[in-house]
Order: sequence, then structure tokens, then C-alpha cells
Amino acid sequence: MAHNAVSEYRVLLVDDEPFIRAMTARLLTDIGCTKFLEAGNGREALAILDQPDAHIDLILCDLAMPDMDGVEIVRHLAGRKGCPALAFLSGSDSGVLRATEALARAYRLRILGCLAKPASKDALREVLEHISVEYQPKARSLDINITEADLGRGIEAGELCLYYQPKVSMASGALDSVEALVRWNHPTHGLVTGPHRVVRVEC
Repeated sequence: MAHNAVSEYRVLLVDDEPFIRAMTARLLTDIGCTKFLEAGNGREALAILDQPDAHIDLILCDLAMPDMDGVEIVRHLAGRKGCPALAFLSGSDSGVLRATEALARAYRLRILGCLAKPASKDALREVLEHISVEYQPKARSLDINITEADLGRGIEAGELCLYYQPKVSMASGALDSVEALVRWNHPTHGLVTGPHRVVRVEC
């Protein structure tokens, strides 16, 4: 299925407030997204995702909910294959949102944004437009045979760079530490990120 229009996306709204779900659904309809399901809490959301015909592209999830909140949902989603993209829709303060987003990224979930409630049409449209980027064809993983000399040349040429990933305290929402990840912008193989490719160094 080609994902190139807002009308094609299937959205799961997860919020314990029926009014917020209804208002968000109306806004989604106004911008052309009419395929959505609703869940009043995390358990209902997971039950929907377990259905073989769910085919959800985006989960719009509140954080503060009874029974199973947004943080618990993140932990459950982390163990699932082919998890949809995720965006948080919440009235929580910015520190809680940042901490939850950091947790989701640590679990390698696809996070498209954190929206304050009530969300606007523009904010929802922007999140949906980001899905098309997520569905762009990804390069096939490759076995890369390189030599020690090639690695040395890459270092000398300044092709290795650092990507910094913040670590946020769940208790306070404050920045706790920063993890530095090395990436190699190889002139032939593109960006070599390590976990996505197998790199063999011949010495």
C-alpha cells in the first residue's frame, strides 16, 4: 500500500476523555483523515492493535489515563514488531512529555511529535505529513567489506561524526546525561550507523 496522502492513513486515538477523542476525530476528518479507531485506555488500544486487520499507521496517545497510562503503553509497544508511529497528545507539563518521548526513543519507537491538548489542525496535519517520510523506501542492509586503510582514510577525511542522544530523568524530566553515537558518512556506502549494517574490517 502506498502511503502518500493523509486520507490513506489509519489513526488510533487513545484518550480516556470521550470529548477529546470526538474533537480530535473531527479535526482529523477536517484535514482529510477519515480512517481512525478509538480507545479509552491503553488496554483497549493494545487489544485493537492485536486485531489482524487493524493496520494502524499512527497512534495518537494521551499520557495521563486510568488503568494503563501512556508510559505503560510505551513499554508494551516496545516489545511489538512493526509498531506504528507514535505521537503524544497530552495536557501534561513539558517535562513529563520530554521524559516520555525520551523513553520511547530509547525503546526505538518512531516518535513523530508531542502535541498539547487540544491539538490544532495544523499540528495534526504536520504529524500526518511526517508519516510519509517514515514510509519512504529504506536502503537495504548491506555487508560492507572495508580495510583498515579505508577506515584510516575516513578518519583523516573527517567522515566520522558524533550524534548526541540526550538521556532524561523520568523522575524530574531534567537532562541527566548525553550518549555520543559514532556514525560514518562513507562516500560509497552512505551513512553507516552500525546497528543497521554489518561492517567487516579487513586488517
